[in-house]
Amino acid sequence: MQRYELWKIIERWALRIAGVAFLGTPLWLFLTHRSEPARIAGGILLLPCGFWAFWQLLHEDKLGTNARVSGAERAMYRGWIWTRRVVLGTVALVVASGAIVILAMGGPLSAVVAMAAFSAISGWVAVYGGGRSQSFDDDRRTHRERARRYD
Repeated sequence: MQRYELWKIIERWALRIAGVAFLGTPLWLFLTHRSEPARIAGGILLLPCGFWAFWQLLHEDKLGTNARVSGAERAMYRGWIWTRRVVLGTVALVVASGAIVILAMGGPLSAVVAMAAFSAISGWVAVYGGGRSQSFDDDRRTHRERARRYD
C-alpha cells in the first residue's frame, strides 16, 4: 500500500470519528444540560464543525471531477457555504468592532493590527473558503470551481 493511500484511509477514519464526535456532543449536551447555556453554545460551535467533517468526508474529493452532482451533495454544499459565511462573517465583524473599540480607547496598536489581520482573514475565508494549498493563492479559483460545480 502506498503512503498516499494510507494517509487517505487515516484521513477518512479521522473525519468519521470527528464528525460523530462533533455531532454527538451537542446531542449529549442537550440531553444532559437542560437549563444551561452549554447546550446552546455546544450546538452553535460544534454542529458546523460536524457538518464540515462530513462534507470533507463525502464530497470534497469530487471537486475537479466530472462526477454527477446529487441533490444531497448540492444541499450540503449550500448548507456549508451559508454556515461558513454566517459564522466566519460574524467572527470577522465582531473582531473588527473590537479592534475599532480598542483603537478608539487608545489601546495598544499591536492589538489593533493583530485583530484587524484576524478579521480580514476571517472575512476572506467567509467569502471564498479555503483552497487546496495553505496559502491564499488558489482560494478564489477553488471557490469559482465549486460554484460552477454546484450551481
